[in-house]
Amino acid sequence: MILFKSDKEKTDKSSAVLAVLFTLLAVTIVLLLGQAMALSNTLAEQSHYKELGKENLSQIKAQINTPQDVIKFRDANFHYITDIAQYGKEEYVASMQTFYNHSWNGDCEDFAITIAGLLADNGYAPTTLSLVRNASSQEKAEYGMSNSSGFLGHRIYVYQENGKWGAIGVSSSEDRAPVYENMTSLVASLNTGENSQYPYQLAQVNPLKNLSAEYPSSLWINGIGDLSSRDALR
Repeated sequence: MILFKSDKEKTDKSSAVLAVLFTLLAVTIVLLLGQAMALSNTLAEQSHYKELGKENLSQIKAQINTPQDVIKFRDANFHYITDIAQYGKEEYVASMQTFYNHSWNGDCEDFAITIAGLLADNGYAPTTLSLVRNASSQEKAEYGMSNSSGFLGHRIYVYQENGKWGAIGVSSSEDRAPVYENMTSLVASLNTGENSQYPYQLAQVNPLKNLSAEYPSSLWINGIGDLSSRDALR
C-alpha cells in the first residue's frame, strides 16, 4: 500500500492525538485511584475514632496525644446541642465525665472542657478562652437567652506550642494552628465570614482560664452535675 504525503501526515497526527488521549486517560486513572485511596483512608480513620469514642475515658485518653488527634476525635463523636434543649437550663457546665455520659452531646463549654481533658496528660495546659458577641434574634430564641444585654457567650479550647497560640472550637471553622502571638490576634482571626456580622470579643472578666484553678479537685474532669452551680463545687 502506498501512502501519499498528506495521508502520512494525517496518520501521524492521528497517532499523536491518540497518544495524548491515552496519556490523559492514564493521568486521570491515576488521579482517581489516588482520590479513592485518600477517601478510603479518611473513612477508615473516621471509623477508628468513632469506635474509639465507645471505649472508656482512660482508653480514649491513651490514644489522644496531639491537637490533631483530638480534632479528628471531635469530628467523629461530638454533637452540638444547646443547654436549654438538653438540660432545660440556659446555662449548664458539664465535666468531661458528664459529657461522656451524655454520649458526647453538649455545647461549646462542654467541648472545650473535654478537649482540655483529653490533652491534659500530653503537656498541654487545660486552658479555655471565654468570648462574647451580640446575639441575633434567632440565637436568643434558640439558646433561651433571658439576659437583657443580648450578649452570647462562647468558649473554646486554646493551647500553646513554641510560644504561639492555637485554638480548637466546636467545628473546623474555629480551629486555628498555633501561629498567634496573643489572644487579640487569635480572636481577630475568628471574626471572618459569617462571624464578621457579630464579631467576637474577649470576655471582660478573666477570659483566659485554667480549668484546674477554676474547678478544684479535678471536678472539671470527673465531677457530676452542673459545674456552674455551687453544689457541684462542694
